[in-house]
Amino acid sequence: MVHKFLTREQTYTQLLITVNESEGKIDVLKKVNEELRVDLGALTLDSSNNQDKAGTKSEGSSDTDIIMMKNELALVIKESNRLGERFKGINIVNDQISNWAKRIFSKFGVITQDPIFKQAPGDLVNQFKALE
Repeated sequence: MVHKFLTREQTYTQLLITVNESEGKIDVLKKVNEELRVDLGALTLDSSNNQDKAGTKSEGSSDTDIIMMKNELALVIKESNRLGERFKGINIVNDQISNWAKRIFSKFGVITQDPIFKQAPGDLVNQFKALE
């Protein structure tokens, strides 16, 4: 039992040492990360200044403008998708009406023997005029 206790105490001590080393590594990595963030910020500012000097970036444009434009683009895409779905639905209904009109046109031709129904059905408007 004493042996188990000593083994567990050694394991616990080793774990504490490992935890302390890991925390030290984390602190070092956090400092390196912060330094890299500062360097990135400086590079971003330098890049912005170079763009301003070259005239590629217009006056008054900023991150908020880009965000607003992205939001507007998202709205336009959403509206385009909605209209596309609506267009598909309209085309389906149009096809159904056209097929129905062609069937009725042929049936009228068989029933009435009228010469107007002997011609191939044209567009939907002409079909309905003939049916009228």
